[in-house]
Amino acid sequence: MATSTYPREDIPQKDKNEDWMRRHLSYAESVLVYNNDLRDRMNRWFDGYNGIKPAASIAWLEKSYGQQNKSRYISYRLGRTKIDLLQGEWLKRPLQATVTTINREAMSEKMRNYDTMMGAQIAKEEITEIKDKAGVDIMEGAPIPSGDDDPIWQKMSFKDKCEDVMQIILDNQVKDLDVKRKLGQAFINVEISARCYWKTERNETGDIEAHNIDPRDGIYEEIEGDDYLEKSPIMGCRQALSVHEILKRYTLTKDQRDLLNNARGNPDVYTGINGIGRGYMNIVGGELLCDVIHIEWKSVTPEYYKIVPKTASQLMLDPSEDTLTFQLDVDKYEANIEMHNKNVEAGLYVIETKYKEEEYEATRIGGVIDVNMRRTFFQKRGVDNPGYILSSSYYGYIHGRVSGVSVPLQQIIENFDNIYDICMYQILKEFARMKGRILTIDRAGLGKGQKLEDVAYRMLNDQLLDYDSAEASRVGTRNVDLANMFKQFDLGLSDSFQYLLQMKQDIRNELNQITGINENRMGQTAASSTATAQQSDISNSRTITESLFYGFSGFVQRVMLGIVQSSAVSWAFYKLEKGEQILGSEKFKFLQVTQDIGYRDYGVYIEDGSRYLEVSQKIEQMMQVSLNAKEIRPMDALNVLLAETVSQKRAFLENSWAEMQKIMQASQESGQQSAEMMNQQKMQTQIEIANADREDRQAAKLQEIDAQADADIRVNQSIIKGDIVKQNFKSSSEAINNQEIQ
Repeated sequence: MATSTYPREDIPQKDKNEDWMRRHLSYAESVLVYNNDLRDRMNRWFDGYNGIKPAASIAWLEKSYGQQNKSRYISYRLGRTKIDLLQGEWLKRPLQATVTTINREAMSEKMRNYDTMMGAQIAKEEITEIKDKAGVDIMEGAPIPSGDDDPIWQKMSFKDKCEDVMQIILDNQVKDLDVKRKLGQAFINVEISARCYWKTERNETGDIEAHNIDPRDGIYEEIEGDDYLEKSPIMGCRQALSVHEILKRYTLTKDQRDLLNNARGNPDVYTGINGIGRGYMNIVGGELLCDVIHIEWKSVTPEYYKIVPKTASQLMLDPSEDTLTFQLDVDKYEANIEMHNKNVEAGLYVIETKYKEEEYEATRIGGVIDVNMRRTFFQKRGVDNPGYILSSSYYGYIHGRVSGVSVPLQQIIENFDNIYDICMYQILKEFARMKGRILTIDRAGLGKGQKLEDVAYRMLNDQLLDYDSAEASRVGTRNVDLANMFKQFDLGLSDSFQYLLQMKQDIRNELNQITGINENRMGQTAASSTATAQQSDISNSRTITESLFYGFSGFVQRVMLGIVQSSAVSWAFYKLEKGEQILGSEKFKFLQVTQDIGYRDYGVYIEDGSRYLEVSQKIEQMMQVSLNAKEIRPMDALNVLLAETVSQKRAFLENSWAEMQKIMQASQESGQQSAEMMNQQKMQTQIEIANADREDRQAAKLQEIDAQADADIRVNQSIIKGDIVKQNFKSSSEAINNQEIQ
């Protein structure tokens, strides 16, 4: 625990003076001092991530028998790739926050809008008729949705105007404040130190700044079970600022400005632990840098209630309660507290004390200048719970804490990192040694007056070397033997070299196994691996690290909610002139007319990153299948790939499917119409052919009839002519016969 005692909060309001606030600053300083051991460990973890090793830790390795080895020690940062890989995965996930109103009044209003729009949808014809005939617009200009799929219905059913405005403001703030990049830095802090810290700053003019705070500079109390630091009695941070930045941010008196100037000119007096600045002032590059400590804490303000027994006549009027309650003025009560205590002891009435949360802040510059010791200038309270403050500036997260101890990823990695660097150093030492074949010459075999250079020259140029063994024997020296005089050695790699290479790979494999972050996760699967094995490896790898992503998602959600709460205050009461440019004329007029957004309670929903990756991959697989089946167009596939959220991907894919279905249906209908037209034309042709054939047959029949008639006529004429001839012959015969008779 801290060396200083945390000040008491339930004291009378009149006693909450500057001295009381300074004690909070002193407590904050003691928190920084107490956590020095933790900060030393975090320094080691951050240095390890950057490949910085203490000189004393590698001195034994770089020297042999007191002399420097030829090979240099190099830090390969084996674990940094693991940490950067996870950060890259987080950055690829969308940062989409959906704003909702959560206080009861706002939710009731949304339900009223829901019921109104549902009724209007049912009675749309009647409402339109009344508007057209009577000129009365029951909906007051609001459009009526045509069905459940109408975008107007989706918007008006579940979103009110405050949510629409706040959603636009939040999306704008995320871009302006560069929130995603800063949250990416915070994610690295979690991997390295198991901690991250954040500050959403809103100044007196309503300007908002977002800061990713180094966890080594955070001021908070770690309470077991409070992973998001929501129970810490005090929150703050330390920032190193130049005098120029200090003068821009804070309003200082002349004496305070002179003190900073004197510190710049007399660093020996002010800087260092023993200086006036107590180590919170330092000269860097000729400029004075001061540690600026800013803190916020939640105090309580008492509210006094006087409870008086009812008289007999009052009980007759209202027998439901036997007492009356009156709220007392705080200043008057505390000024006459002794009198009230006597009356309470006499039994005249009872004093009940309730506490309402208040937020205070204070700033200490360079350990010697205290400024802005006050209640925060605008405190946003919960609508449903007005006793609680919603506008805190600081947010934090401690990952994986068990029994008060958290083990970051970097701490798991650092031992493997060190062993790997040592192994690589030994490999480099092997390469730095002499290599190849060498020739040794025994000087005892040299003739009188011969020099080593002469022998080497003759051997190289003449390939001839003469020697006199008799002379050597006469002078008493040993017999000269060229096999002993000249020897050759092969200075190859040591037997341990192969083991060092294998050890290097074993270290990498073991690190992959322990951290769960392997090459398969990076898409570097061996060609011999099956697709099923690859998917299994990637799934197992991501499952191991999922708790880290899940916990950090809760931190992101709280940060985004803090930005929403601070922005609601800023835009409702400070930044009205900025609204029209970003919100548009219609929403800007709404913001001018009502300041409701500043008094609403908001919730923020963050899309689950792991779920996003899983569903997004499956959507893209379905997109490929649909693209190959010509169920969607290439432009639709491009829209799916460019979408930032799963809902957008799904919407694009569904829309493209629907469009292609319409096109296919239209094509089928067109084909059917064409087929029907062809059938009709064919039938018409057949009818025409049949009619033409019938007419031909009829004409032939008529011709046959005519021919038959002509033949019959001719026959009849012949018969008639024959009969006439016959009759004439008969008549002639009879006449002749008659003449003969006569």
